[in-house]
Amino acid sequence: EETCRVEAPSNLYSQFNYGRDLPYASTSLVSKSCISCANNMYNDDNYAEASEMCQQIYAGSGKCEKNLEAGYGNGPYYPSTDACEYIEKVMPGLESLYNRKSGNTHYAPYAIFFATSSFFLGAYVAFLRKKLGHKNPFSRSNISIDSTGLSPQGPRIV
Repeated sequence: EETCRVEAPSNLYSQFNYGRDLPYASTSLVSKSCISCANNMYNDDNYAEASEMCQQIYAGSGKCEKNLEAGYGNGPYYPSTDACEYIEKVMPGLESLYNRKSGNTHYAPYAIFFATSSFFLGAYVAFLRKKLGHKNPFSRSNISIDSTGLSPQGPRIV
């Protein structure tokens, strides 16, 4: 279920997996300890560099460095502002969607209006058809099949 409103029994996993407990139910799969990016190797200018893993993670991450001065640090540096729009506009919307406690209640008035107007429009069309004397094209009284029931032209409409 999308909103996960019905809680499953606590022993459901073990019932279907030969009595084994759910992996990582009591301990986390993700460690809370930090991994150091310090690489005890120094470059030619005697500055410590970050480990290759950390450099790759940083290079692939979205950054909004619009308040960072150009030339920051060692050598020429040009701030990356590629992800600013995503971070400033999209992320707050996703966060509010994730943190929302109830369903889509702001759509309810539109749904009620649509249902009510559809009902009254259908009733008005039925009223006009009846008032103007239109016959129902789906009524069985308008169709007659010849006595054999097997006509090469199909059923005849009388």
